[in-house]
Amino acid sequence: MSNQNDTAKNIGLVALGCGLALLIPFILLTIVPLIFFPLFLSGLQSSLKELGNELEAPQTLSEISKAQEDYFAKNNRFASQISELKLEITPETDNYKYDMSVINNNRSVKITATAKNEELSSYTGGVFAVKIEGNDKPAIISELCVTDGASLTPPEMPKLVGIKTECPPGSSSSSWLTSDSDSSSEF
Repeated sequence: MSNQNDTAKNIGLVALGCGLALLIPFILLTIVPLIFFPLFLSGLQSSLKELGNELEAPQTLSEISKAQEDYFAKNNRFASQISELKLEITPETDNYKYDMSVINNNRSVKITATAKNEELSSYTGGVFAVKIEGNDKPAIISELCVTDGASLTPPEMPKLVGIKTECPPGSSSSSWLTSDSDSSSEF
């Protein structure tokens, strides 16, 4: 009788072991992901939001730059206010404050995106009308400079050296938006 009880106990322990062996993978494959997946999505959503916030300024400055180029082609001068460009751009958003000033006898315009959040970079765009020998119309050369790190202060105006541009110290060219071809440039 003792042998039968031992056998029954062994069978019970084997069944319990098999049950646990099936239960542990079930828990690992279903319950654990249910706990961690929302955390993953939350982190992903946060990262995408930060990326969207960071892309707002270069996209907006690119739009303003292109509008300035078109405005200059029609009026032989740059617009002095964003509203003159007839763009649907809000001068201030949750992330950035946009500003623009015409300088150098209306031969260039400085466009800034000043970060309002300490985690974002600030930007300065320069649009230059450059007289090139042999051409009746000036070439438009653009540059977009971004602070080398997060900053609440935009970089100084890019410098025009011949027909090339240089970003000031503490900033670098946002090259994916920069073009310095002769008459159809945009950030």
